[in-house]
Amino acid sequence: KYSGSEILIPEEEACYASMVEGYDAALGTLMAKVRDANIADKTLILFTSDNGGLSVLGRNTTPRGTGKNTHNWPLREGKGSAYEGGTRVPAILSWATPDRGSRLQQRIPIVGGSTCNTQFISEDIFPTVCQWAGFDIANATGNVIDGVAITEYLSATQKQTQRSLLFHYPHVWGPRGEGYQPHSALRYGNWKVIYF
Repeated sequence: KYSGSEILIPEEEACYASMVEGYDAALGTLMAKVRDANIADKTLILFTSDNGGLSVLGRNTTPRGTGKNTHNWPLREGKGSAYEGGTRVPAILSWATPDRGSRLQQRIPIVGGSTCNTQFISEDIFPTVCQWAGFDIANATGNVIDGVAITEYLSATQKQTQRSLLFHYPHVWGPRGEGYQPHSALRYGNWKVIYF
């Protein structure tokens, strides 16, 4: 039963919770190994997901039996849909062991417990990691790189500029339902336009 209620936990939810618990345990094991190797102050952990949270279409039910797609509430719909529940995901970036005296951590400042509401996409991770390694991938290869380095987003003192984020899904994959048909979408700040 759900804590503090008489509502039975559906099997799909129990399986999903078990998967999350397993992931959490694996991350704990990784963190312990990094600390045991004495490289935790030089190790960045980046946790994120792709394509929104798993929705009722992937779970066959809702936790409270409403029949409404509310797994990602207050966001609409879920994984892979054109709506925010299908594209917005959390991201966590942290030093494995924060050390204010570390030159490396001073060069890549991540303030513990801070939040950033600037949007980025998974394509930003590659140029960001290259920048942290001291490698300018765009100039080195002469190629146009999808994504931008997000280092400046991590500093509360930097003025963060908005940019357009484009999503293009010209195909049908997996679930059927509202927002899951082929689409293109453009996100800018708090605005989003979707073309089905």
